[in-house]
Amino acid sequence: MIKELPAKLKELRLLNNYSQKEVAKKLGISPSIVSGYETGERTPSTEILLALSYLYKCSTDYLLGR
Repeated sequence: MIKELPAKLKELRLLNNYSQKEVAKKLGISPSIVSGYETGERTPSTEILLALSYLYKCSTDYLLGR
């Protein structure tokens, strides 16, 4: 797991006023998977990481802490 990724995903979701359910629907995954990303229990695939960067209008480098 990338150290800062869970906190950044949660922060970006809240800044965009999305619920975990809304993010899950936009990405085509379940809300429990979104929760897992935000707690660090799961690591998003490259495809999902890219989709998250589009959703939150940020770079993948930002999400990965680079």
